[in-house]
Amino acid sequence: MTFFEKLRSVFAKQGFVDKAKSNSMTAADWAAVREAYQTEYGVELSADQAAYNNEQQQAQQAQQRADQLEQENAAALTLINQALSEDEGASEPVSQEGHAEERNLQDQSLLQGVQTMVTAFQKMSKGMIPDRTPSVGGVTLSANGPGHTDQYFCGIEHDLFSMSHRYNQVARNPAYAMKVLPVEKTDGPKFHAALSEYSDMLRNRINDLRSRNSLNPKAIREDFALNVNSDGLGNQYLTRRTDEIIVRLLSVKNVYDIFPRRYGIQDREVMYNAFMGEFSQAYQKGGIWKGNIDLKPEIAYVDDAMFKTLFDSMKDLERKYIGYLNKDGSDPIKWTMIEWAMLQISTKLIEEQNRRKILGIYVNPETGKVGNFLNAGTGVYYTLLRYYNENKIALVDDSAYAGYTSGETMVACVVNMLQKLAMTVDNLDAYEVILNANHRAMWLAGIREIYGKDTDFKGPNGDEVPDLRNVIRWCPYMGQLPLIIVQQPGNIQSLEFNAGEMFAVQFLPDMEAVKAWSVWKEGTSAEFSGKPESSKAAKKAAGFGDQVIFMNRPSVTLEADATTVTAKGDYRHYITGVNTAAKAITDITGAKPGFAYLLEVGDETYPQSIAKSGKFADITKAYAPTKEGDYIMVILNADGDKFLELERCEAGVRKINQNLQPNVPGGR
Repeated sequence: MTFFEKLRSVFAKQGFVDKAKSNSMTAADWAAVREAYQTEYGVELSADQAAYNNEQQQAQQAQQRADQLEQENAAALTLINQALSEDEGASEPVSQEGHAEERNLQDQSLLQGVQTMVTAFQKMSKGMIPDRTPSVGGVTLSANGPGHTDQYFCGIEHDLFSMSHRYNQVARNPAYAMKVLPVEKTDGPKFHAALSEYSDMLRNRINDLRSRNSLNPKAIREDFALNVNSDGLGNQYLTRRTDEIIVRLLSVKNVYDIFPRRYGIQDREVMYNAFMGEFSQAYQKGGIWKGNIDLKPEIAYVDDAMFKTLFDSMKDLERKYIGYLNKDGSDPIKWTMIEWAMLQISTKLIEEQNRRKILGIYVNPETGKVGNFLNAGTGVYYTLLRYYNENKIALVDDSAYAGYTSGETMVACVVNMLQKLAMTVDNLDAYEVILNANHRAMWLAGIREIYGKDTDFKGPNGDEVPDLRNVIRWCPYMGQLPLIIVQQPGNIQSLEFNAGEMFAVQFLPDMEAVKAWSVWKEGTSAEFSGKPESSKAAKKAAGFGDQVIFMNRPSVTLEADATTVTAKGDYRHYITGVNTAAKAITDITGAKPGFAYLLEVGDETYPQSIAKSGKFADITKAYAPTKEGDYIMVILNADGDKFLELERCEAGVRKINQNLQPNVPGGR
C-alpha cells in the first residue's frame, strides 16, 4: 500500500475527508490522524511522509541526471557532426587518393578527441553538482577557506583575514601572542575598528536573511549561493562564515518559536482588534437592524535597551582567545579573533534577552547607576499582568491553579484549569498550553503516576494535556515559576525595530580603556488580548468569553495581619489575606534585583497600607488601598536598599509612575 493510500484510508476512517478538502483541520484533528496512523500501520506519520518525500526527491534527481546526460550527449553529437562537416568541406578530391593514409590518421585523431570530450561530458553529468551546493569549479566553498597562505588567514582574500593584522597572526599561530606582545596603542584600535565593521556586516546579513524569510539554520545553509561575480570570492567566504555564526546564534535556546518576532515596531503601534456582536435573527418585515463591530486597539510598544562595557585589553583578550582554542580545539571552524569575540558577545546578549523575554520588565534606569538586565525590556509575564491591570483579561485565579509542588499536583492543576476554561471558551482545542520547560520532568512523572495504569502501559502523550488534547509548548527561561499560559498560537509576539540591531557593536578608545556598546529596541505584545471592562470585578464577572489569552495567577497568599512580605523563590505576585485589624507592610524580605513585586489586596475589610518611610521612603506617596484588587508594584533600586514604585491602583483607579515606566500604555 502506498503512502497516499494509507493516508487516504486513515482520513476516511476518522471522518476527516470533508475537513481536509475545506482546509479546516484543527490541531486536535491532526493529533487524531497521527495517532490513528501509528496504530494502523505501526509507524509514525512523519516517518512515512519523510520517506515518501525522500523517494520523490531521489526520483526527481535521477530524472534531472538523465535529462542532463541527454542534453550533453546531444551537444556532443552536434560538435561531432560540425567537426566532421568542416573537415569534409576543407578536403580536396585531388589529394584524397595520394594522402589516404594521412587522411585516415586525421580522422582517427579527430574521433578520439571527440570521444574524449563525450566521455568528459558523461562524467560531469553523472557527478552533477547539486543545485544548492555552494561551490565553484566543482570545489565546495568550505567555511575554513582553501587553506592558510602567507598573505591570508584560511587563504580567504579579504582584508579582514589579512595576515598583516596581528589578530590573524595570533589566530594562525597562538604562540605568536607570547613571542610578540601587543602594542595597545596601535593593535587595539585596529582590532576594535575591524570588530565594529564586522558587527555591522553581521547586522546587515541578519536583516538580509530576514527580508528573504531565510532566518533559520536550514534555510541559511541551503540557500547560500556562490557566484563568480563582482562581489569577489573573499567576500563570499566571509558571508559563508558569517552565516555559520548566525546559525550558531540561532541555535542558542530561545523562545521565538512560541512568541514569534515582529519587526518594524518603534513606538506605540496600534494593532486593531475587532469584537463582533450578534448579527443573525429570525426573519420579520421592516427595518429591524442588528449587529455591530467594536474596535478595541492593542498598543504595541518597545523600550530602548543597550549594553555598554569596558572592553578587555588586547593582552587579556588574546589570552582568553588562546584559552578558547585550547578548550574547543575540536571546533570544525577555526574562528578569527574578530569572529570569536563577536560570537561570544552576541551569545551572551541572546541568552540575557531570552530570559528577559519571559520574566523581564522595563524600568527607566537611575541616573549614573548600573541597571539589571531584566529591566532592559518587558517580557511575556509582565505584559500579561499589564493586561490584567488594564482589565482586559481575567486571571484564572482559583487558588487550586496558583501553583504546584509535584507531578501529580501539576497535572491536576493544568487539567482542571483547562476543564474550567472549556466550560466558557469556544474552540478551546485551537489553543496551545505554555508550561515551564524546567518542570517537564515533573509533568511526565505526574502523567505516569496518574494515567499509566489506565492506558495499557502506553501512557498518554506527554506533550499534550490529557483528555483535552491541547498541545503543550515547553517554554525555557521561566525559572521555577509555576506559570500556565493558554493562547492561540502566535498571538503573543516578541517586538523589535530592526533585526540584528543588538549585534551592531561600536567601540571608542577612552584613555587606557576601550568602550563597547550597542543600542536596540525590544518589547512584547499580543495581537489580541481581551475586551476591556471598567474594573477587575467587572472583568471577572464577564467570564472568559471575551478574551483569548488565559493565565493562572502564580502567587502567594499572605498570612492574616502580615506586616512583611517574604519573597518566595521566583514568585512575584502576593495577595493579602483576611486581616483582623488595620496593618501596614513595612518590608519585602529576600527581594531579588530585577524582580517587580505586585502586592494585591485580596480582602478589602482591613487591607494593608504602606507608609512612605523606611524601605518604602522612595515611593511616590503613601499607599492606602480600599478595594479588593487594588495593588502596588515595586522594585528594588540599584543600591538594593529601598523600593521604587512602578505603578499602583487605589480605589480602583490605576496610576503609572511615568518616571520609571515612560512608555507603558496608560502612562502618557
